[in-house]
Amino acid sequence: MILDKANLQLNPPKCSFAKPEMDYLDHTVNHDGIKPLQENIDAIINLPEPTTAKQVHSFVQAANYYRTFIQDFGKIAAPLYKFTGKNAVFDQKRWGKKEKRAYDELKKKLTTSPLLLHFPDPNPESKFVLATDASKAGMGGILRQITPDGTKVIKYLSKKFNPAQQKYSTTEKECIAIHFCVKQLKPYLWSHEFTVETDHCPLCNFHRKASNNSRVDRWSLDL
Repeated sequence: MILDKANLQLNPPKCSFAKPEMDYLDHTVNHDGIKPLQENIDAIINLPEPTTAKQVHSFVQAANYYRTFIQDFGKIAAPLYKFTGKNAVFDQKRWGKKEKRAYDELKKKLTTSPLLLHFPDPNPESKFVLATDASKAGMGGILRQITPDGTKVIKYLSKKFNPAQQKYSTTEKECIAIHFCVKQLKPYLWSHEFTVETDHCPLCNFHRKASNNSRVDRWSLDL
């Protein structure tokens, strides 16, 4: 047997076969795709509003575990990151409307978003489409796949800009968003033809000709 050759053993009472759905590593997996384990989502949703920096940090960590299911996670959570540092201080001046709105929005996303990521369709007729975007706070993207059965979301990506990146021009921010997303999604996109969607017109031909921006040219060459 294959297991004997690999010197592996199975414990029958702990094995399940031909199950349509199963829970694995804090996720639920079925034929349609993968989604967060509902009991973990319920635990996050039922957390009381934080009154300390440690509680904010714990909430962000818990929500962050499922960030790939939430569009623009980094952008939404940005006001809360200041409470996650080692010496973060919590007070009513720092916990204002913006922070409360971010906290509530993340909870809302965890309950109202379609928290299901589909597995890629191996059909060669199915095409990948990567839509990217950038804002003052960060960047993100959505990987979709156009299949004979319709459009499916494969993965959400987001990342907060560091202080240096926040000073980038609009073109640089939009370009690094493309670079970041393509690099992160390499396992999906490698050896596949795919389309990148951006709302920043100056980047439409950045892969065909050099620009007057060294950063943009460097990212273009890297891709």
